[in-house]
Amino acid sequence: MSKKNITIYDIAKEAGVSPSTVSRVISGNIGVSEDKKKLVEAAIKKHQFVPNAMAKGLKEQRSNLIGIIVPDIKNPYYASLFYEVQLKALKEGFMVFLCNTQGDKAVELKMLRTLMNKQVEALVVIGGALDFKGCKEAYIEELQMIAEKIPVVITTEREHIDCIKVVNDDRMGMALLTQHLAQRGYQKVAFIGGNDEVIPSSDRRKYFLEYAEKNHLITKEEWIIDGGFDIRSGIEVMTKLWNCESKPDAVCGINDLVALGILNFAHKNHLSIPADIGVTGCDGIDLGETSYPGLSTIATPYEVFGKTIIDAILAAQGGEIGQKRISVSMGLIERRSTAKNK
Repeated sequence: MSKKNITIYDIAKEAGVSPSTVSRVISGNIGVSEDKKKLVEAAIKKHQFVPNAMAKGLKEQRSNLIGIIVPDIKNPYYASLFYEVQLKALKEGFMVFLCNTQGDKAVELKMLRTLMNKQVEALVVIGGALDFKGCKEAYIEELQMIAEKIPVVITTEREHIDCIKVVNDDRMGMALLTQHLAQRGYQKVAFIGGNDEVIPSSDRRKYFLEYAEKNHLITKEEWIIDGGFDIRSGIEVMTKLWNCESKPDAVCGINDLVALGILNFAHKNHLSIPADIGVTGCDGIDLGETSYPGLSTIATPYEVFGKTIIDAILAAQGGEIGQKRISVSMGLIERRSTAKNK
């Protein structure tokens, strides 16, 4: 079969099912047996079939659409990055199509297919399924097929996928953060929240421990505690940390939301910040500026990040062979939460 002439009816014929069954598989609806689903998916993969919801007479026209997938638009990190990507996209004449998966990997795959059905000209995947070390190979393969057709940008350090990667320089961030804590007179440091199953979390923790040692800061295994990524988790994990017999004099949250939970715990337990304990976060969301005390953090330069993503898409559309991996420098924002010896 010729790729450009492939239709849903061709896929149905090869798989030995009805066109409506193919449609249900594509849309992710229930009611299709596992055997039939596998036959349809095999035919789709074989011919790299992407259903076209637009009229055939429009196929030569540009959609001027960029699809953006995020796991949780309520999270200020994702919201801030989306805002900057959208702002730059609009300036370049694009509209954006936002898909919020709510952390559901099945929904993410369905949205991936929906965006291709909308004939987006580029795809941006911020976090999501790719952040997890156990990301299914089928998802990666489907994303790779899309990357062979249109520019695809991901924000995760992911090997074995040939697309554009725009990522935070977490190594630089942790180097700056631990150096700052050492300069402020802290000696014993903890790192809490996140877990090793999430790639950015694992990398951030690894670099924190590496540079804590280089800056002669003391860490203990009991002070490195797994947790979630929100304020509630920050409170819970800080509670575990403070039940340890020996205690650190500074603690870093995996992100700013966890660090805000740490501040909450400190206030409720009458701990003075930064005198009793210093607190830092990562990401540089706006809430850290308005917390009490203001939160020191390693900040993502959202405007630069957003511009870099769109510039990379424009370069790829123009046929330029640019960098496949672009690292965005993070910066230290110093506030009262670590001003111990000031």
